[in-house]
Amino acid sequence: MSGHFLANNSISLILRLLGLLLMIFPDFILNCAAMARVDVCETELTIPWAVNVVAPGLLAAAAASVNAAIVHISTDYVFDGEKRSPYTIKDEPRPISSYGRSKLAGEVAVMAANPNSYIVRVARLFGNSGNNFGSRIFHQLQQAIDNRSKIKVCRYPVSQATYLPDLVARCAKSWVRASLVFIT
Repeated sequence: MSGHFLANNSISLILRLLGLLLMIFPDFILNCAAMARVDVCETELTIPWAVNVVAPGLLAAAAASVNAAIVHISTDYVFDGEKRSPYTIKDEPRPISSYGRSKLAGEVAVMAANPNSYIVRVARLFGNSGNNFGSRIFHQLQQAIDNRSKIKVCRYPVSQATYLPDLVARCAKSWVRASLVFIT
């Protein structure tokens, strides 16, 4: 799939979403959409830019047009991973990958387009199903056990994994009385 095709479809989707927002006027929009395949982001720059920067900026502007707040899910990849303790909101981002740079640019686009925006940075997102950090690690471990082999582990930056159901529950609890639109 070409980046041009994806960029046009992302923008088209946001325009259709704006029409929906003008009908329901939500209080909050939770944007969970992202191009999070880090390896692909290193080689195909157009797709992550369209999905991680352009689309969230347009979504934030659409939210602002109906006076809705936007909660944008981002990543710890906006940091360089050199800190040996947990990152805080006061730490300056220093992305070292194309993925991290696109997610940081997305954060900037969201905040510029909507003054009522919230950025939630998660690390190593995993859940009960799908292709995610946790499922990939489990699959690699299972293969090593089955094949009686060792696995190679790269030196990951210090981080704490985020369990998707906990993230959704925490976000939903924060806005329990608000009308909320999830974008996945």
